[in-house]
Amino acid sequence: MQTKSSGGEVSPPTPQALELVDKTAKPVFSPALNSTALVPAGALPLIDVPRVPMLSREQFLEEHVRPGTPVVLTGFGHDWPAMQKWTPAYFRERFGNRRVMAVTTTKQARGHAGHYGVPVEMSMNEYLDAVIEKDEDLRLAARHTAEIAGELVDDFTRPDLGRGYSDDLLWLFLGSKGSRTPLHFDFGPFHVFHTIFFGEKTMHLFPQREGRNLHQLPLTARSKVDPLRPDTARFPRLANIHGWRATFGRGETLFLPAGCWHDAYYHSASLALTLRFTEDARFVKSRVLYRLGIGAISGVLEALAPDRWPALQERLAR
Repeated sequence: MQTKSSGGEVSPPTPQALELVDKTAKPVFSPALNSTALVPAGALPLIDVPRVPMLSREQFLEEHVRPGTPVVLTGFGHDWPAMQKWTPAYFRERFGNRRVMAVTTTKQARGHAGHYGVPVEMSMNEYLDAVIEKDEDLRLAARHTAEIAGELVDDFTRPDLGRGYSDDLLWLFLGSKGSRTPLHFDFGPFHVFHTIFFGEKTMHLFPQREGRNLHQLPLTARSKVDPLRPDTARFPRLANIHGWRATFGRGETLFLPAGCWHDAYYHSASLALTLRFTEDARFVKSRVLYRLGIGAISGVLEALAPDRWPALQERLAR
């Protein structure tokens, strides 16, 4: 298991990073997933995110928050009631008739497809039928889940690894087998804990400074690069890319540093929760205002020229 130093060299994690803080933690999480078997040949050659059972707060801050390096915590939420309760059956029983807004990237979808897909409204029961029984490409995520997540706060806690948790940005992420969240970064000043309750996914992560090598679309926080199937002819600067890959599943939590580029690929139908906190977030609020401003400009340009502006963005990203 390897990590990357600030100078770009690969080095093993410190022995302290591998210590188990709570040796009595109940292992409700799945065995370590074989990322080599799940990731196709030809994917970007990235470093595996280190995996540890748990860390002390001091270790976590020193080795991951301050340097901005991800880690998978396999014992993070082992005692949460949600680990046993949050199943498709539970969501049917509690929220089955609730109207939800999912997104899809299938060709059958009508309307203008943005970076994340076309919105589709349905009931929670209809959504679960589609993603669990039929493997339809539908994702339910982010702000569209805030109301539901807010009703489930008694099922999880906010660990003292972080400080300054946001109560307004409790989001769920549900997706079907084969669903994909395109590459982007969140421009809020928040670090993220991403915990899975069922299913498996692979996420690719890149430092904020890798935007040029990822051919970042101008005036956006997005990239057209697919790390699983990279088009090096279209995106030649991928030859210089540095980043990480994490394949994780039920009961495991990925820490994403603030401002980190990331995507997600669902190997099976999956449900996850994200907790956001601000402590030592290097992506400061001034950058948030900047991103909001240029995002608004990009939105105006796309509204004025819905075909020409995206095409120009792709040309400029090369």
